[in-house]
Amino acid sequence: GEMVRVGVVLLAAGYGTRLQRDIENDRSGRFETLRGLPKPLIPVGGGTVLDHWIDLLSEGNEQGISVSSAVVVTNDTHLPLYLDWLDSCRALCRFPLDVVSDGSTSNDNRRGAVEAMSLGSKTAKQKGDYDALMVIAGDLLFDLMRPGLLSSSRLFLSDLFSSFSAPSVDGVLVGYRLSSVDELRLRGVAKI
Repeated sequence: GEMVRVGVVLLAAGYGTRLQRDIENDRSGRFETLRGLPKPLIPVGGGTVLDHWIDLLSEGNEQGISVSSAVVVTNDTHLPLYLDWLDSCRALCRFPLDVVSDGSTSNDNRRGAVEAMSLGSKTAKQKGDYDALMVIAGDLLFDLMRPGLLSSSRLFLSDLFSSFSAPSVDGVLVGYRLSSVDELRLRGVAKI
């Protein structure tokens, strides 16, 4: 079939306040190396969370999906950490990859996910034209991303885009189950 050109926005503009609070309150010292690191840059299974997404997105060309460009949207506070990360992984990336800041400097003046998606989609469009836009929470790991990382099964990028083969589908929403109502209270929720 025809190659689907995909623009990707990786949302990474959060401040990880709960994670950093938990690290500060931990008296064991086991998590000290994570102090100040944003969640997408935390090392898991031989790479950062974002590294695993870039690896998965790079496999798309073999599956009829061409990532035309990807943009990580972060904040001014964490921008230097993401630029260092970008320097270390750009050579291995099979598509144009960029990092942009939403201009926020703290939880108090953060812009929010909708503005980050808008900034990311505009930047991705400038870097390369696309047929579909995929927005990814940069701190999210799927159980199926890497065999042996979190489970023994395997997720392929084409699995996420299988719904695009239907002509009437304008988008795909990927969700996950929360383990309790208490977890739901920690997230922004709207009743529709």
